[in-house]
Amino acid sequence: MKRNKSSAWLNSLILLIMRGMKHVMLPFDIKAVLVIGTEYVLEYIYGIMHSESRIKESPSEAGIDTEIKDVPRKSAVLLDGTSKYGSILRDKLIKQGYSVTYPDEAGVHAEYTVPIPIKIRNEDSIDIFIKKVPQKSIDLLVINSSACKLSKDIRVQPIKGIEKKIIPSKEKKGFINKNELYKDKSRILLEKDHNAKKNYLFNFLLIRGLADKLKSGNGMVIICTHRVFNLVEKPPVLIPSYLFSYCYSQLLSCFLGIGAKSRYSYLDVRIISCSFMNELWTDYVMHSIKKTKKRTVQYFNGVSEERINSEYFDRANDVWENAEMIS
Repeated sequence: MKRNKSSAWLNSLILLIMRGMKHVMLPFDIKAVLVIGTEYVLEYIYGIMHSESRIKESPSEAGIDTEIKDVPRKSAVLLDGTSKYGSILRDKLIKQGYSVTYPDEAGVHAEYTVPIPIKIRNEDSIDIFIKKVPQKSIDLLVINSSACKLSKDIRVQPIKGIEKKIIPSKEKKGFINKNELYKDKSRILLEKDHNAKKNYLFNFLLIRGLADKLKSGNGMVIICTHRVFNLVEKPPVLIPSYLFSYCYSQLLSCFLGIGAKSRYSYLDVRIISCSFMNELWTDYVMHSIKKTKKRTVQYFNGVSEERINSEYFDRANDVWENAEMIS
């Protein structure tokens, strides 16, 4: 419990730094590097201070932390079960009583795992992976992969033939401004931006493809997103940015969870704001699994449950609709 409180304090401090940095007059990339560097240092110090302990739950929240031999295992699909931290999370899920399915190009089999010999490269590989998932029902889907490609190509150009002059309603929020041409910005990003495709579109296809199997099981979906998305406000104009594309794609990951819950109300969606630079985020995933199901999307800053920005909901639905149009 003590570590739980100190972890909450750490995440609150990091978020406070990000929100303060958001309003500092510096190029976006400098702010992003400073924030990510501060995040890494604080979590590294925290890891040293708590190297011999783990996040502990209250008795009512605590789950079985040893392998279950006699009880039928629940089924989990893990987007990344082969990287350094992905394999750590995979092993933690196994100890928690799950049988884990994940893409593994090498196809290396271990107890209580179902590696599918494929690498997620494009939309077609996502479809193949979905078809090869053998379970008829899925209790848990964890989206824990965060692709990052440095890119300064953030100027979204209008596609000929889809521009039109519109005046949006007061209820409609998102990329539409009153006095500009509607350029279908999110749709173009999903089609052409590497980070947006990898971190939103591919995961959108995964959720949509497994939705029926999730409905047959417990239907829990956990989406991990780098908390650096809190820096994102609007694309930098004067100075090109190499990191904005990645940071914005993490905001899209947050939108993905909101859109999934809106489209499939039976899903138990939990969004975890974290970093992917150490093992700590895997503890956050296990912590969120043990939380009680709610009717709405649950958002966690590390271990602390917080409210989602109300302005995200309309924007999330806009992006989801655009993903449906191009897929």
